Order: sequence, then C-alpha cells, then structure tokens
Amino acid sequence: MKRLSFFLTALLLVSSLELMAQVNFTVCTYNVKSFEIENQELSGGKSFQMQFFYDAFRDLNADIYCINELEILTSRMEQRNLLTDLAAELGMYSAFGKSYDKDVGLYGNGLISRFPILSVHSKLLPKPAGSADQRSVMWADILHPSGQIFRVVVTHLDHIGGAEDQLRTIAKDESITKTDHPIILMGDMNMGEGQVNYILQDNFKCMAFNWVDYIGVASKNGTFTASGRRVESFNSLSDHAAVLTQLTYSK
Repeated sequence: MKRLSFFLTALLLVSSLELMAQVNFTVCTYNVKSFEIENQELSGGKSFQMQFFYDAFRDLNADIYCINELEILTSRMEQRNLLTDLAAELGMYSAFGKSYDKDVGLYGNGLISRFPILSVHSKLLPKPAGSADQRSVMWADILHPSGQIFRVVVTHLDHIGGAEDQLRTIAKDESITKTDHPIILMGDMNMGEGQVNYILQDNFKCMAFNWVDYIGVASKNGTFTASGRRVESFNSLSDHAAVLTQLTYSK
C-alpha cells in the first residue's frame, strides 16, 4: 500500500512539473498598411480611424503582435504615435523598430505584448540593388508570467528585390539567434512558402502562414507546437489579413 501511495505521489509530481514546463500563448502577425484602412467604403475615404483597428485587435485577442508597414508621428497622421495609442487602448506594452525617417516621423515595424518587454534591439537589413526601400529587423526579449523569456523577432522584407538575402541575413545573425531563449520569428516575408521554408530550414520551423505573412519558431532547449491557424481580414481593413496561432512551448 505504501509503495502504491509513493508511486501515485511521484506520478502526480511528475505530471505537475510537466504542466509547469508547458507555456501557452497566442501570437499574431499583421501588416496594417499604416492604419490607412484599405476598404474606402468602410472608412468613408478617411484614414487613421483607429476605432476600427481597436475593435479588430480586441477580437484577435492575441498575447503578442507583430505589426508591419507601420508609420508613426508623420505629418499626415498629425504626428500621432498610433502604435502607442493602440497599445494603451489594449492595456499592453509596445516597442518600435525604425527602418527609415518618413517626413517628420518614422517608418518601420512594431511589437505589442501582453507581457513585459525586457529589452529591444533593431538593425537595418541589407538593401540590394533593385530593392524598394530600406528594411529592418527588430527583436525583443519578453517575460512570460511563467518566468520563461521568449525572444520575438519582427521583420518586413522588401517586396521588389532582396527579400531572400534579407531573410538569410536574419537567420544567420548571431546577435539575434545566439540565445538560450526560445525564438519566435514573425512578419511579412514577401515570399512564397517554399522560398521561406528553404531559407529557414536549418534554423526555424514555420508554424503558420497566409500569403506572405509567416510565424516561425526556433528553440535549443525545448519544443514548440502550434494549435490551429486563424486568418482574419476584418472587412479588408488592410490589404493583408491577420494571421494567428496558439503556441505551446515545452521544455
């Protein structure tokens, strides 16, 4: 009887440790087209009506968002920082990675997180001949309530030329990838699934995508699994759809 009791106690302990080692959260990548609102009938021809996006992001209900094609503080949006406006509306943390100056403001990539952002870094990507404009990559270490730190990498690659070189640069950049933290790579890659998977095959695993928007993961000390894929266009707020998946990370 004592042996059975000991066995059951040990089994419960192992099960509890396994549950503690599993971390669940939802991630989303969304190219918002500078919050301009693609659907002119919906917007009445007026850009930057953020209530539409506030409602959309609430409906998405993700824990971490990658936001592409983002401009902030420009004259046409009356020098508002729409990223911090959105984060405040959702009660979340935010970070911005600059690609280039745009009139009196900035253009680049954004990150919104339900969990605290511990650090943020950003760098410019190569701009090969034939590229449309300067692109960048940003990465942030995010503290999950479980105590696990995740590195979230956000990028938007060139849509005319150079996307493959830019993605290879990210995959090989040790300042981004040389970490014990599990990594989540998200963004508008402007490439087909075959190209992205071929370039990332030695470093990242694709977990969800739609058109040119991808969510990939990498980990040295654990395993990611994905549960489902959700794609939302919200009556064409943008020319891209939001792509979501629930990730489970297990050590």
